[in-house]
Amino acid sequence: MNVIIINVSNVDNLNKIVGLCQIALEDLGVKVIKVDLNENTDILQTIKGVEGIIISTDMRMNNIPAKLQAFFELFEDTNKNSLKGIPVLPIIISGKYSTLDGYKLILNNLIQLECIETGKIINSAQNMKKSYMEDQIKTFYEHIKGNSREVKAVIEEPKTSEVKKVKHVSPEKQVKVKKEDDIMELTELFSKQLSQKIGTDIRSLVQNDKAIFENEITVKQMTKNLVHYFQPQLATDMDNIYQLNISGDEEFSCNLVIKNKDCAYNEGESEKADVIVNVDSGMWKLIIIGSISAQKAFMTGKIKVKGDFMLLAKFDKIFKKM
Repeated sequence: MNVIIINVSNVDNLNKIVGLCQIALEDLGVKVIKVDLNENTDILQTIKGVEGIIISTDMRMNNIPAKLQAFFELFEDTNKNSLKGIPVLPIIISGKYSTLDGYKLILNNLIQLECIETGKIINSAQNMKKSYMEDQIKTFYEHIKGNSREVKAVIEEPKTSEVKKVKHVSPEKQVKVKKEDDIMELTELFSKQLSQKIGTDIRSLVQNDKAIFENEITVKQMTKNLVHYFQPQLATDMDNIYQLNISGDEEFSCNLVIKNKDCAYNEGESEKADVIVNVDSGMWKLIIIGSISAQKAFMTGKIKVKGDFMLLAKFDKIFKKM
């Protein structure tokens, strides 16, 4: 059995949760393939022949990363049937924003692709208990083996002497016994891992992650996060560099490189910039969250621009508002 983990965000606590799931599945004989969606991976080729998919992502500003949305749109447009009937388990982590909003967005896309959504692992306090994670992985494991109904029936059956004497029962009974053993093994494995391998309760990991977001996010961090709001399908013909010089309460310089339907954030100044934007940090924040468009800010003298000012209109188009 092959399962692919599609990693959208590189967040420490998210990686730890995904790591637990990977270890549990591998110990049960499942081959796990990890793919970073931010790398230039041939996802269409990699995903062929898998029995299950785990999507791991964070969520910022009540939205899912643009890379993940582009992934869904790729399959909706040209490869919809390739994911039909495949079990999918979303793992979503966030700070002070509701993970349920991100889950609903993912669920809507899975419905469109006719996938089997087996459950969810999200970082609300009640949902990060050991028993909750066990249940979610067990359900996912049952689906990829194609035996969820049979396993449930076995668990509800009372044990008899016939079950113990496997040599004398029918082949069908023996298969059921093996499946019951798999589920018991998975439960014991999770109990051991969650209590020993990470050394701390999983809920403390979530609280640590929440603490990172409790302080108000800075304008610089919001600018870095623009890559998660990039809409590649609207930038098919772009090959441009935006140089941003921010002043005021926060001072920093950075550039956004748009090329091959990808967006990269870089610190410092670029000598190859197509447009240079000089703006106060407060005004830049208003532009990022959508209170005012970059083009309107330029026309009203709120920002100073050198170079191709027409790129401001494209900026308003290719980035979702936070």
